[in-house]
Amino acid sequence: MSQSIKVNPEWIIWSRKSINYTTELASKKLKIKKSTLEEWETSGVLTYKNLNKLANLYDVSPLLFLNNTTPPKIEQYIKDYRTMNDKRILSNPDILKEIKHAKRKRSFLLDIAEKLNKNVEFEYYQ
Repeated sequence: MSQSIKVNPEWIIWSRKSINYTTELASKKLKIKKSTLEEWETSGVLTYKNLNKLANLYDVSPLLFLNNTTPPKIEQYIKDYRTMNDKRILSNPDILKEIKHAKRKRSFLLDIAEKLNKNVEFEYYQ
């Protein structure tokens, strides 16, 4: 039997909600029972293998779940620029993951440019 690890359950919930997964959808993608995921989110006790599965699904580092701080507020909505008013739309998990990847790549690029003392300008095409 695999060794269990105790993590901060708040970060499990935060990670799931940050990409707009329901417990039903997340458990389906993990191929586990919904009650199992709910147990993890309540107790914070799971195996290292399952911890890695969660991290991969939620697109976070497994170390995030070991964080003792309180997670930040989640902004699940993205601004819909197709309208004139300040309408916000609830995005699906795939779009939220892609936005997270784009932000991470941009951050890496800016860090590298700063270390090389290069000015990076982004061109926008219409």
